[in-house]
Amino acid sequence: EEHHKNIARARNLYQLALRYWNESQRLAPEPDHFLLAQILGHLATLERRAGNPARAVELLRELRKISPNPAGIDKLIQDTEAGVPPASAP
Repeated sequence: EEHHKNIARARNLYQLALRYWNESQRLAPEPDHFLLAQILGHLATLERRAGNPARAVELLRELRKISPNPAGIDKLIQDTEAGVPPASAP
């Protein structure tokens, strides 16, 4: 149960960060895409670990639009759709 509370807390924080980024950066002359990539990547990984692959793929598709490595994101999307679990955190 503690694990699920931590996932919910982390999800809430990343969603808040994403909302803040959209409010403050989306229309900025030079949006901070690095920060957006970090938020989307972490949130997608969390959703994969939480068993929400459809939401993870949605986030990864958004990440692909700004990634300097779209082929790597395509691989993550394929792995997610195939049910491959995310790599463990170090």
